[in-house]
Amino acid sequence: GYAYVADGLFGLKVLDLTLPESPELAGSYATSGSAEGVVVAGDYAYVADSEEGFFIIDISNPEDPVFVASLPHPAQKVTVGGGQAFLAAGTNGIHSIDVSVPASPVLLGTFDGNGDPDFKVNDVELVGSTVYMALDGGLAQISTSLSGYSVKVIADEENNQNCSAITYDGSTLYLSLNDYGAFAYTLSKTLLGSAATPGSAEDCAYNEGLLYVADGSKGLRILDATDPAGIESYASYANIQAYGVTVANGYAYVASKSSGIQIFRSSVDTDEDGMYDDWEIDNFGDLLQGAFDDNDNDGIFNWGEYLANLNPANSDQDGDLLIDGFD
Repeated sequence: GYAYVADGLFGLKVLDLTLPESPELAGSYATSGSAEGVVVAGDYAYVADSEEGFFIIDISNPEDPVFVASLPHPAQKVTVGGGQAFLAAGTNGIHSIDVSVPASPVLLGTFDGNGDPDFKVNDVELVGSTVYMALDGGLAQISTSLSGYSVKVIADEENNQNCSAITYDGSTLYLSLNDYGAFAYTLSKTLLGSAATPGSAEDCAYNEGLLYVADGSKGLRILDATDPAGIESYASYANIQAYGVTVANGYAYVASKSSGIQIFRSSVDTDEDGMYDDWEIDNFGDLLQGAFDDNDNDGIFNWGEYLANLNPANSDQDGDLLIDGFD
């Protein structure tokens, strides 16, 4: 029910999304630098600040975020898992931090590309015991103990190699490449497919077969990634800025540099019955119900329940002993 936003000079912002069409500011915490990345795990928000370092914020009460601890290691992005946080620290490489005790984080180690002056980590993604990195030089991986480093160089025809972001869908790694678009890779770093976008791909997120690309000044680009080997254009919103994107609970949240957060309905309608798949799965458990079936026999078609935001499994939702269809 909340969105956590790394809002640059304004630090961490918490938005109440009880009504996604009318989001409200719930709380905030000023990191006093430039908050660039945030991830939430349990009751804590882990914030990467590119000037002031790494922050752990208690968000058990989202309306009153409370400082817990910090370390002076500036970074752009952060991921957390297994009691560890990994920071994408740009030209300072990748930092591993023990956060098993949130009030006492401990730096475990740093990897700087074996001294490579061109080594720059832009984003990180944790998959099991492996950390994948989006680099200026391509796609790399390293163990959670920061050993066993290997890299796959990525370049388009222009020889641009700036990978800005990385995300994982459970089987495939997706990368946004600034001046190209999106790439799909296996966990062994084998290329599956790619698709170009017209702007500067700054971030990406995957949901239900669709890959959402924040394409800078060219807006939000949505790609059909049902087949990673044949990624195709699906939809676009070119009249907005899009520098960050995440997808959750049937909505896509797009961050711009000047217009704040913009929210889009993101679910798909695979069986084309007028009801979003997420809604059908939540209410029926599958996609077998039809638009003109009446699951609860209350005289209102499933599609009508969907449009009116009713519960299609409850025939008397106001408890007045009159079925909904009669009301």
